[in-house]
Amino acid sequence: EDYEKATACYRAALRLDARHYNAWYGLGTVYYRQEKFELSEYHFRHALGINGRSSVLYCYLGMALHALRRTADALDLLRRAIALDARNPLAWPPRRSANRTRKALLQHSQL
Repeated sequence: EDYEKATACYRAALRLDARHYNAWYGLGTVYYRQEKFELSEYHFRHALGINGRSSVLYCYLGMALHALRRTADALDLLRRAIALDARNPLAWPPRRSANRTRKALLQHSQL
């Protein structure tokens, strides 16, 4: 994967339109894959600021926060993603960890 080329393309898109949420999301994804989780969080949050109705953006931000060991915040974002689109497969864990995640969501909601 050519992260430098992808980053250059997304930045070029943002120079043309700073409200291009897909470019912010794309940069967040590049940084997430490079394990630069703070940068990915920043870019995903910016994308959500432009398009706050995207369950996909909530999922990716949640994944970045989980990688930063901010699990309670990550679970809250996944709940928001599910509320926006319960059919979004990104919001649901694989079957083998679904029970653990459901228990974590239940415990988090009881806090």
